[in-house]
Amino acid sequence: MIKKHPDLREPKDETVIWKYLSLAKFLFLLKKEELHFHRIDCFPDKNEGLLTTIDKKIFYFDEANIASKEYWERERKRYYISCWIESPHELNLMWDRYSNEGIAIKTTVANLKESLERDVKNVERISKVKYVDYEKESSQDYGTPKQIYKIMLTKRKYFEQEKEIRLIMFKEIEGDSKIAGVNVPIYIEPLLQEIWISPKADAFIAELIKQEMSFKNLNPSIVQMSHI
Repeated sequence: MIKKHPDLREPKDETVIWKYLSLAKFLFLLKKEELHFHRIDCFPDKNEGLLTTIDKKIFYFDEANIASKEYWERERKRYYISCWIESPHELNLMWDRYSNEGIAIKTTVANLKESLERDVKNVERISKVKYVDYEKESSQDYGTPKQIYKIMLTKRKYFEQEKEIRLIMFKEIEGDSKIAGVNVPIYIEPLLQEIWISPKADAFIAELIKQEMSFKNLNPSIVQMSHI
């Protein structure tokens, strides 16, 4: 379940958030009633979880010290992320990533928290992502305690338009560095209040989703906008 952390930039409960998925991943979430968390060092952006130039000084990172490098590589393998987008409306740039089979869950931070109450084994945190210049800025906030979580909640300014909100989980998985992600149980009913379908998607996808919802006795709002 989600627990507050005093040093993180937690969004307000009423904040509207989106999760964009492929159709296959959405159906997996629906059928398994599990939310996927991706290990931070396995994201396509290889800067994820790395120290900025200023952070290296703050955390006494020694580029020439093998032990120092190994320590931070181990740290990156201990953090798992679920990515959400803060926005009052759908984003075309996200639909473009998922082509003709994109699905989006539109919900609120409060609903997401309620959904994760089913997970009693793990502790998740939620925070807005901080976008920085890795050469000139720090993941840390002036006047607050040093916090490794903040490193994992920082991205390059190149991605700033996404306005990402992250669920983050610290999880030690001994002896298997190949595990790129973990799934946690969720309550799907509070989460699936609105489901949006890519404007490029074929009509059968909407019918498929309606059918799957009926199997689960769910009745969310299903939206497919047509865009020129």
